[in-house]
Formats: sequence, C-alpha cells, structure tokens
Amino acid sequence: MKKLYVSFLLLVLTLALIVPAGAVNAGSKHITVSGEIEFIYVPGTLVLDRVVGAKDPVQWDDSIMMGTFVHEVTYTGNIDGVAYETISGMWNTKKGEYPLFQITSNGIQEFTGSVLDKSGTFTARVRHQGRESGEVRIEQTIISGTGDLANLHGTLIFTVYPLGEAHYKGTYSGKLHFAP
Repeated sequence: MKKLYVSFLLLVLTLALIVPAGAVNAGSKHITVSGEIEFIYVPGTLVLDRVVGAKDPVQWDDSIMMGTFVHEVTYTGNIDGVAYETISGMWNTKKGEYPLFQITSNGIQEFTGSVLDKSGTFTARVRHQGRESGEVRIEQTIISGTGDLANLHGTLIFTVYPLGEAHYKGTYSGKLHFAP
C-alpha cells in the first residue's frame, strides 16, 4: 500500500511540474524574425569607473577601461523602432582605434516601436562578446513589454561590425513568441 501511495505522489508531483509549463506555452508559436541593426554611441554618456594601465587619464593606449555608456539602437525589418542600451563592462583599447570588446559586457535595452506590426515597448537583457577583428556578437533576451508587446518573449542574436568610433552596423535574427 505504501509503495502505491509513493508512486501516486510521484505521478502527481510530475504532473504538477509539467502542466504549468505546458499551459504557459500552449498556443504560442515561435516566429522567426530578421533585419538590420545599427548602434551609435550617445555622446556624453560614457562614465568611467576605472582605467587600469593608463599613464595619464587621457592616454588610454594598451589600458583597460571599466565603466558604462549608452548606444542608440535602430532596428529595421521585422522589428522596426529605436532603443537605448546602457552597457556596463570592461574594454581593452588600442591607441588610435575605437574600443574593442575583448571582454564580455552586459547591458539593458529599452525598445520603442513595432514587432511584426504590433506596437509597444520591450525591455531586454543584452550580452556583448567582441572579437579582435572588431566584430561584436550580441545576445538579447526580452524580459518584459508593454502595449501589444506585453507578452513578447524570445532571444535575438546580433552580429555587428564597426563603421567608425563607437558606431556599429549589422544584422539581427531570432525566434520570438507571444505568450497567451
């Protein structure tokens, strides 16, 4: 009798874990999105917490900068609008060049516009990882929204390349869904 009771209890606990996840995702189709994206540094937003290895605060060659700054981000394609992204991280700089993201940096992005012709806003967490070539790969996870985008969830991947100092352009793609 005890064995039957334990088996029944395990079955109930298993169903209790499965059913809520299934109910949240029921009827939610993943939609593939893509387009172009451009990041432009917003002048005056750089706040340096620390510069390591610089002989002089103005001389950043071969130093490590730690701080935050803001990019204006323009989306075109399935996602259309503008976002402001605050990035915190560490950057390795080289004299005469724009900062290369050689160490992971993280940020928050606040978007206003439309996704697949649905209007609203969304907030996303972002993670940047740069390469020596200047290419930056960015992973973005949508964490909340308002308006028609209130139930939007998913992840986007950006690959951007430098066009000049703190100016990047590239593409995005990802899978999104609207939770019921």
